[in-house]
Amino acid sequence: GGYGKPDQQVSDMQNLLAQQVKAILIDPADDTSFVGVLAEAKEAGVPVVATGAPLTGADGSVSASHCDLGKAMAVGAKELLPNGGKLGALTGPAAGFWATERWRCFKEALAGSNVEIVTEQASEPDAAVGLTIATDLLQRFPDVDVLYGADDTVGVGAARAVQAEGLCGKVKVLTAILGETTEELMRAGCVDYVVAQQVVAIGRGSIAMADQLLKGETPPEKDVVVPVIAVTPANLDSLDLSGVRQPKGWSPN
Repeated sequence: GGYGKPDQQVSDMQNLLAQQVKAILIDPADDTSFVGVLAEAKEAGVPVVATGAPLTGADGSVSASHCDLGKAMAVGAKELLPNGGKLGALTGPAAGFWATERWRCFKEALAGSNVEIVTEQASEPDAAVGLTIATDLLQRFPDVDVLYGADDTVGVGAARAVQAEGLCGKVKVLTAILGETTEELMRAGCVDYVVAQQVVAIGRGSIAMADQLLKGETPPEKDVVVPVIAVTPANLDSLDLSGVRQPKGWSPN
């Protein structure tokens, strides 16, 4: 239902409880909407593990901090612009907690540096939308040095805009999440810095935690934070990406 419709996610959880599932993994759209349904799950003895972002009242969580991710992107911006410069931002969906939290912490970590944010625009995470916004941004701010993309959808759109203008290497692209297309664009010289979430590791950890809870065991940590990884053209080939991306050809049953 989208980031602005957490009620749909609550309804989905209620439907799962009605189906008498043994455990629920949830990447919550909003931290404040699940009090009632979490109480229902507890009463039914169904453990709930927050997967991707913490959730108050869940039995545990396995996540990557969106604030830490934003701070890591600020490190990337400073590395890409050691002498300062101008940055334009595609900040992701205004209703998406993950996007607003990344952007808030990015700006806080960048404060006091000589990197200037000249424009910022929110949008749904869609590569075509990102391409349109970034193309317009490059025309309005021809002296921009770096484009920030909140995730690899708008980041891919930004990279394709830079590529279409023949500006790869001149206008740097900083984004998050290392999808296959993002990697291809990095190898083409059109993406310069990626902060990768270890989404496979988050999934594995969430399943392991749910299994422990179902067995009546107490997980060693209730809230596990999986670290992010900085990816650049220089280290791309040497990184272990097994926690970042599923094996080629893999799909869920």
